[in-house]
Amino acid sequence: MKACIATFYMQNVDPRVVDAQRRVMRRFLPGDVEYYQILTESSHGEALQQFVHHSTHEIIIFFDIDAVPLSSKAIPQFIAAASRNELIGIAQRANHRRWDNHIYAAPAAMAFRKSLYVDMGEPSFLPSRRGDVAEELTRACRDREVPVTLLWPTHAKIINPRWHLRDGETYGWGTTYEDEIYHNFECREGGWKMDMFIDKCTEVLNDTP
Repeated sequence: MKACIATFYMQNVDPRVVDAQRRVMRRFLPGDVEYYQILTESSHGEALQQFVHHSTHEIIIFFDIDAVPLSSKAIPQFIAAASRNELIGIAQRANHRRWDNHIYAAPAAMAFRKSLYVDMGEPSFLPSRRGDVAEELTRACRDREVPVTLLWPTHAKIINPRWHLRDGETYGWGTTYEDEIYHNFECREGGWKMDMFIDKCTEVLNDTP
């Protein structure tokens, strides 16, 4: 199946972050998967929506600009799940919103078939009154009993992670999901958060033959 990875970023993201993600992605990118880093002036949800609407790829994978795979297994795992008509993504909850008790597949690292998205009624990727960016896709899948595969945090680099996920589990800056996906969070703010992401990408590249 024709598959792609798309990442969106705005002018406030340091070019070193863009380069660091690109180098890691290219290390682990299967030869038949296309990879796009897209500079945009649209909001995150709008950028996702526009890409899905115009894409001719059957499998679409989204990564935040500060998220990367950690091994050659991660992207094929996402493609395999999407091929089975599942929605797959890292587990997240919108702690800052009213409906903050819903755990969903976050577009920081997610994959799905475009045909599945169409079958779900093409739910909006924009934040809604009950959720954050792309959360409505998870709700639509669950409403129709479509499998949603979540990757759970393995560990977070920061001793006191920032957000609550579920009982006894939190996540935050520098979170690793099931030893396959790394998400830095808030890298656009620069400073130590940006440095942490670049250091992680360098570590991954140095540790990979």
